[in-house]
Amino acid sequence: MANWKHCPVVERANEQDGGLWVFKGTDVALYRMYESLASGMTVGDFADRFGVAMQLAAATLRYEAEEFRDDLLIRPDGPGEITPIPAIVPTGAEIPDWHNCPAVERIAGKVSGAWIFTESRLPLWAMYSEMASGTTVDEFVDWYYGNKAKVIAVLKYEAKSLRESQLKAYAHTA
Repeated sequence: MANWKHCPVVERANEQDGGLWVFKGTDVALYRMYESLASGMTVGDFADRFGVAMQLAAATLRYEAEEFRDDLLIRPDGPGEITPIPAIVPTGAEIPDWHNCPAVERIAGKVSGAWIFTESRLPLWAMYSEMASGTTVDEFVDWYYGNKAKVIAVLKYEAKSLRESQLKAYAHTA
């Protein structure tokens, strides 16, 4: 999950709609894209089905890939610990914690501390970057020797987290 408040192509829906993140100028919730990708759709299929401009949907995935790459500014400093690089102060724009998703891990010294699929060296940003270009889950798994169940688990985790975090935020304001 990216820090969506800085993404130029999404916005918060009205509070009466639960405050979900939606694609700008639409009422289509962002989590629907992740559910669609997990079901085997491409980003183009999703855009067509939900009436979201392809550019918005792809830009969202590219934004998330960049968030994962930018997150490498925060690096592992010891076993299991992630601390700021001494010369860089965290901005608060770093991606949220993924520790509760069993399909991913972050290990000091492995792939420069990037979030990766468990038991692999495959970074999450690669998945988002490929899907922004129209790659399906099956194609991504074939090309990167990934694990389909883990890819789907990540997409479903993201969809669920987006729904739950926004519903919690709405409950606090109600």
